Amino acid sequence: MFKKINLETFTIKQKTLKNKFNEDSLSLCSFINQDLSEKKIIELGSGSGIISIFIEKNFRVNEVVSIEIERKAFKALKENIKINNCINIKAYEYDIKDLKNDFDPNSYDLVITNPPFFKIGQGKQSINTEKLLARHEVLCNMEDIFDVSYNLLKSKGSFIFCYPEARDNEVNLNAQKYRFNIVEKKYRKNVNFYHLIKD
Repeated sequence: MFKKINLETFTIKQKTLKNKFNEDSLSLCSFINQDLSEKKIIELGSGSGIISIFIEKNFRVNEVVSIEIERKAFKALKENIKINNCINIKAYEYDIKDLKNDFDPNSYDLVITNPPFFKIGQGKQSINTEKLLARHEVLCNMEDIFDVSYNLLKSKGSFIFCYPEARDNEVNLNAQKYRFNIVEKKYRKNVNFYHLIKD
């Protein structure tokens, strides 16, 4: 079961965004069940910031790094960090594929992401750039995310994410390739939620 989460401790402004957070982001929040006290967390593709802000408000973390490449979403992310008085979140407007070059490897305890679900050519592609980048693998694909996450995580660090059930075989193949162990998997409304540990 996904645990019940409290969203009343913070506010997310996203009225100006075409791509708003959805139930999958909330489910990822409720999927976190480990102790994050004094841990370093990085979120890939933070959007308006709901997951990063939820983590700061509900755990005694050392640091949360929020990565977002889309300009309007990044602006909303910074605004939401400010209005929620989040002192441990550092936001960066960044292409995640560049993180391997510019961020310290083996330095994070948790990588969390609600990634683009669809390959190019699959699903309905939006003409809106915000929605297109959030939902389709235009700027990064599943293997990119596995590669970057393995690089960023400490040994035995956690990797939490979700993908449509139809991509479960790809998740298994990438987990094997990048030496992750799948320790937990839950299913909700055609989406799988995964908790992996870096080998």
